[in-house]
Amino acid sequence: DVAPNPGADIIMYSNTALTKIAFQTAGGEDLGSIPEDIISRPSVTDDGVEYVWIGSDKRMYYMTIDWDTGQEEISVLQSDPIWRNVAISKDGWSIAAITDALAPTISVFSFEAGSWKNFTLSNPTTAQGSISTGDVRYADILEFDLSSQYVLYDAYNELSSTNTGVNYWDIGILHVWNNAANNFAAGFIDKLFTQLPANTSVANPTFAKNSLYIIAFDYISGNNYSILGANIQSGSVGTIFDNNDLGYPSYSRLDDKVIFNRATTGGGSNTFVRNVNNTKITGTGNATQIVGTGYVGVWFATGARQLPTSDAQDLADNEALRAYPNPTNNQIVVNIASNTQQAVQLTVFDATGQQVARVFSELQTGANNLSVSLKDLPQGIYQIVAHTADKTRTVTVVKE
Repeated sequence: DVAPNPGADIIMYSNTALTKIAFQTAGGEDLGSIPEDIISRPSVTDDGVEYVWIGSDKRMYYMTIDWDTGQEEISVLQSDPIWRNVAISKDGWSIAAITDALAPTISVFSFEAGSWKNFTLSNPTTAQGSISTGDVRYADILEFDLSSQYVLYDAYNELSSTNTGVNYWDIGILHVWNNAANNFAAGFIDKLFTQLPANTSVANPTFAKNSLYIIAFDYISGNNYSILGANIQSGSVGTIFDNNDLGYPSYSRLDDKVIFNRATTGGGSNTFVRNVNNTKITGTGNATQIVGTGYVGVWFATGARQLPTSDAQDLADNEALRAYPNPTNNQIVVNIASNTQQAVQLTVFDATGQQVARVFSELQTGANNLSVSLKDLPQGIYQIVAHTADKTRTVTVVKE
């Protein structure tokens, strides 16, 4: 966990018609609104200063707010009328976006690198001879984690056969930036759930404000809607609220509450709030209305804090990951230490960030040597990512 943002609690929301961006305190004090026609939920940096959204003209907009003076400045961030959604990283150095033309791609721009990188979405699979499937059709909701290295997203999937078609929404976590290397990451994808029951979807995910391992999301089973919370370290799932529509949840500054949409009988939406217990994934007490005619609310704060960049132990583990012989022209052996018996996934990425090989194995306590075949791959530079339940480690290898 990280220390909470020390600033003031603010709730940003839109009206159902998506013709304004409004602000209020958590106590209900109106802080005014900005008349903007939007088609995406505005995204805000951790300090509450920078905002991005997509306008009704499908262009990308950028705003800054000085909360001491109340002054805001709005400009066009990207003028091509091709966008559908955008999110800004918590530190403000990156944006992730998707286009209006539906495609299984998330585009990330780094202001530090001054360039874009496109990441292709896929569903990892353990099927023999397969690395991933092309069932992903497009992404929708985007949000960066606290370290600004990962993008949490939901995606629409279609499984087709000669007899029937199955479609569903699921949630993925995409590694887009490597703080240690100060460069784009290889695009490793984790799924929140590897398998969903029939006629079930999960969507509209959001990270907790202070716990990198806590996620809330909408759960849709048939015609039933709930907001659930998940602890991705322990695998625990709890119910935050049984809802009547999609909720688009957002955690409070202290992670002790979650705000969400609740549909009205007239076809509109109000913003409700419910407390969560100390697990942060289970609701407690009654849900109460906090914003009238509010839609897609986002809770944030206006202070500055130290954000996590990379864990020192992770860096040490990266240094301890060895591959030999390196360079190689065939097999390569990955040496990986583990403090417990656990499963490991070795994924090989080429220089463009595409997955080209994958190996599943079981680690024993202590040193482990795992063999990976590069025989059928062309010459070049590859990145091998060792992914276990508690950490991800990377080593770069050369195929001669």
